[in-house]
Amino acid sequence: QDAMIEVDDAKGNKVFKKVGKTSTFGLFSADFQLADQVNMGDYVIRAIVGDTTSERSVKVDRYRLPKFKVSLEVDKGFYQPGDLVSGHLAAKYTFGESVSKAKLKITASTFIHDFTPFATVEGETDAEGKLPFEIRLKDHFVGQELRQGDAFVTLEAEVTDTANHTQKTSRNLTVTERPIRIEVFPESGQLVQGVDNTVYVLTAYPDGRPAKTTLTFAEPRSQLETSEAGIAKVTIKPTKP
Repeated sequence: QDAMIEVDDAKGNKVFKKVGKTSTFGLFSADFQLADQVNMGDYVIRAIVGDTTSERSVKVDRYRLPKFKVSLEVDKGFYQPGDLVSGHLAAKYTFGESVSKAKLKITASTFIHDFTPFATVEGETDAEGKLPFEIRLKDHFVGQELRQGDAFVTLEAEVTDTANHTQKTSRNLTVTERPIRIEVFPESGQLVQGVDNTVYVLTAYPDGRPAKTTLTFAEPRSQLETSEAGIAKVTIKPTKP
């Protein structure tokens, strides 16, 4: 279909326009290069396809180098309800010096219809700009359909140094009641009755790492182990009922 992308600057001036057609996949794109001297503020990107118009606002401002950087590390790639999350926060100025004696607050939130805090940690960074922390997860979480039933917790850290400069960072943690994922699929795409079928089994952890596991098949009764890559195969001969 006919498509058009427009960009208005912060003063409402139209600074870009591209007209074309969507691809067979329904895609249409454009690149807009900002000039060296532009009006600062909120720019509006507008896409028009047929009678449908969609807009999005983006802020254009001068880049300001952050006073310091904050990193947030945790001990696991995923967690189960009730687990203890152990980690540490580190803050360092852009010129390399540690951010010592900085006040920090870490807030753990879960998402249902909105983000709801359930735990906080407050403290002060040491001489190396670090602070270890522990947060106990709740015993129950609501899974998200888009995450295949898993829930997630957001850790948001706010660090303020002795000069009252503040930086923030955040990290999402996967929370699941299924610590191992199992996928089974036949080599040919579907099982064929009356003949030997090679069936592949994949096992992995929720964070995507392959899991070396021992599997038990109910029919026919058998056991096998997946490789270091989390892969195994078995031969099955389905019979008609």
